[in-house]
Amino acid sequence: MTKLMDLKIDFAFKQVFGKVGNEPILQAFLNAALQLPKEKQIASVEILNPEINREHIEDKASILDIHAKTEQGEHVNIEIQLVNKFDMEKRTL
Repeated sequence: MTKLMDLKIDFAFKQVFGKVGNEPILQAFLNAALQLPKEKQIASVEILNPEINREHIEDKASILDIHAKTEQGEHVNIEIQLVNKFDMEKRTL
């Protein structure tokens, strides 16, 4: 029996959905997760550098699990969270 890797592990999640060359998989995942209507579905994505540098010295630098851009120019920041620490709004800001 083949043992599969758990996609909830950051490393595995990034390898499947955030690796250049796997854009069709990320696109299908986003359309399914966001439950977008057919006419608003994402037709293509570009995987970007997940590091967000500071603009000001007091800013916090961030590394996203996945950073992508849709063909409409919308940026999509994807984070996998297994435990709700009730701080997502604060962390996002």
